[in-house]
Amino acid sequence: MASSSQIDKEQLYGEYLNDHRRKSRMAEQLARKSLDLPDADDMQVTNTTTTGLGWKELVAMGVLVGGGAIGGHLLTQSHDRDAITPPPAATHHEHTDTDTVTVLGFDESQ
Repeated sequence: MASSSQIDKEQLYGEYLNDHRRKSRMAEQLARKSLDLPDADDMQVTNTTTTGLGWKELVAMGVLVGGGAIGGHLLTQSHDRDAITPPPAATHHEHTDTDTVTVLGFDESQ
């Protein structure tokens, strides 16, 4: 045991460590609050894994397939087929040696 006139280095080092830990906790808390993250003590982590399709996925797929089938049926049973006119047939222009080409140029002398 140290006398009252001597400094107890172990006690001072313990106080230093406690102070350092407190400052580290405060810095971490400040960073978490500034980033809107939950405190490390408040986090509740749950791990849920599912395999396969659940009832919600099956209902969604049924709605999509049913809607697609109904939409396809409605498209094939359209009554306005005569209202749609096909585009005109494409024409092909044959290039011959007698075709004339006019070239416009810029005369710098004027």
